[in-house]
Amino acid sequence: MIYRGKKIDLIDGNYRPDRLVIDGKEFSMSRHAEAHGYNWRAAAKGNVLFYQSEDGEVFEVEQKILMNTFAPALYDLYKKSGLSQREFAEKLGVPKRTLEDWLTFRRVPSNYVRESMLEKARTAV
Repeated sequence: MIYRGKKIDLIDGNYRPDRLVIDGKEFSMSRHAEAHGYNWRAAAKGNVLFYQSEDGEVFEVEQKILMNTFAPALYDLYKKSGLSQREFAEKLGVPKRTLEDWLTFRRVPSNYVRESMLEKARTAV
């Protein structure tokens, strides 16, 4: 998936991955986020997760982003369709704004809606 312009691959788990590869560089779940000026409690509550590389670089990511495989899958189908966002949204039967929210991780639909939308998107391609 792409997040903030960086390619992210999940390693070790899917709900709260222990490790990530970000643009080819490995990061582990940071247990020392406070030392870098970050609030570890926020990460512990699941809002924001912090990952740290061997050389000390810290990467911050919202947990909902890592859990959301829907947006990248929908984006791939949208690009393959060759349609405008408005046309693609019409094929899915949703407003253009809803499609934009899904593609930019602002909203994540329920499991049933995700499966239904991906099926509709596959037929649009």
